[in-house]
Amino acid sequence: YRFSLHSWSYVCYALKVSSNSAWNANHIRACVLTPVGVIFSAYCSSYISIQCYQRQHMNSSINQTLFNNKEFHEFLIISSLSTFFILRRMQMLRSNIALGMNVFRVIAPSDLWAQGSFARRGIKQNVRRNKLANQAQKQLIEKYGQKYGCHHCGKREQITTRFISTTKPLRKAINRLHLFPSNFRITHYVADHIPPSKLKRSKRRKQMFFPQCNQCAIKQGISVKNNRPTLVMPVLFGNIRWWHLWLPFPFCFVLYRDYRDHDQYLSF
Repeated sequence: YRFSLHSWSYVCYALKVSSNSAWNANHIRACVLTPVGVIFSAYCSSYISIQCYQRQHMNSSINQTLFNNKEFHEFLIISSLSTFFILRRMQMLRSNIALGMNVFRVIAPSDLWAQGSFARRGIKQNVRRNKLANQAQKQLIEKYGQKYGCHHCGKREQITTRFISTTKPLRKAINRLHLFPSNFRITHYVADHIPPSKLKRSKRRKQMFFPQCNQCAIKQGISVKNNRPTLVMPVLFGNIRWWHLWLPFPFCFVLYRDYRDHDQYLSF
């Protein structure tokens, strides 16, 4: 299921569909493509799970019975969309940003000029254009980054960030002595202005700080400099979220059907 969702992200990337929540043609295409991607992933995972079950139990009739059943298709579509919707909403319960109408757009690539697919918490107060984050904001961004990952690619390097935070006093002391040509990093994540400060069309828009990894920060700088919108794919490993969880829908349907038939039998 996770691999199917990631492959659908490549489909969105090829069609230049991003998770940008701004109301435009991209948003309409994302509202159409991303729910289809969730259903497609559920179908692929269900088919593979049934095939594995058949090989273990030597039963070739289950696949034909389920995939030729109209009721199973309806159950799979409704349950896959509702499960993704509920898990996504649960993940965003403590968020301080608007989720938007389309919760399924999170599987699409992130637009480097907008809020990323994995954005969950950001800083709204005292965010000034062309001004870097202060020390308190940097600490808060580092905390958000360690907990939620980069808001564009979703990468969470917990071992690296913990090592940097643990050795922070030592790194500061070495940087003061100027023993090396370049200073050691004090934080792992940078405070990303969204929308970017140097973007001409966003000069009057209110900005927020989001945690961003160095790779996405470099790509964003090149994108803004060349005035060319760029999409970033989510990383496959290191960004597992609740909505990546797959429920065994075929087996849930079989249990539901058996329970319903048994209940109807008792009613008679």
